[in-house]
Amino acid sequence: MEGIDVLQRDKVRIPVQHFDGVTIPYKSASLDVVMFIDVLHHTGDPVSLLREAARVARKSIVIKDHLFDGLLAESTLRFMDRIGNVRYGVALPGNFWRLSQWQKAFRALALTPVEWRKELGLYPKILDLWFGRPLHFPAKLEAAYSRFETSGQEIRKFIRRLRSMGAMSWDRNPAVVELFCGRGNGLVALSRLGFSQIEGVDLSPSHRFSSGDGIMGIPTMEETDRPDRFVRARHACHAVPCAPVFDCGRTLGPDRYVGIYTGDAGATIPFTC
Repeated sequence: MEGIDVLQRDKVRIPVQHFDGVTIPYKSASLDVVMFIDVLHHTGDPVSLLREAARVARKSIVIKDHLFDGLLAESTLRFMDRIGNVRYGVALPGNFWRLSQWQKAFRALALTPVEWRKELGLYPKILDLWFGRPLHFPAKLEAAYSRFETSGQEIRKFIRRLRSMGAMSWDRNPAVVELFCGRGNGLVALSRLGFSQIEGVDLSPSHRFSSGDGIMGIPTMEETDRPDRFVRARHACHAVPCAPVFDCGRTLGPDRYVGIYTGDAGATIPFTC
């Protein structure tokens, strides 16, 4: 077990390294579990950190935080936050969320709560009536698709497919953009095969990939219009009525090519624009 924090303290019980509060300094799918224990309401952008946790966690994300629901919830939570943290110099933005906000964030990141508790019994009975109640919750989250395929398994699958496409003989210098890149595991696979100029685009901003593997963030389709030499489109093309891969003439220019593989079989259809 290791810890990361934006504020390092003198006395700690586990190894703790400093980080910028934005990018979790671990490679994708390199950790079994990521925990946020009364942390996310201290951040300005909880969704970004949850997205980072989903990137680095192979199995699950564990959260203990608060619900901004109920009688005088805001004033009660702010009072508890100040009593517990002000002496340590912890930031107190008071970014408490309602249950509906948590649920919206989980849906946007394709995270499924597989465990959720309301009654924790953190305080003596009298105090628990006010400071406990449904103001606290722990939750265990899993990526919806990780139930049938982990990031590590998907990366290995993509490496096998790329090798079957003849990727080991390809020039490593061309720039590569992957359409519908999802979690970014196809980009990791390309990186591990030696490609360095790689990017991905996706329809959903919730799939933006971090730079933990040396890969830059994923823009949405609307945010990129860069000429690249090689486009790799995955089986997600069928999800779009008119897949933009067929607009490759504008994106790629002459003498460049696109590789598409269809479905789980990994068949490829290379063609030039």
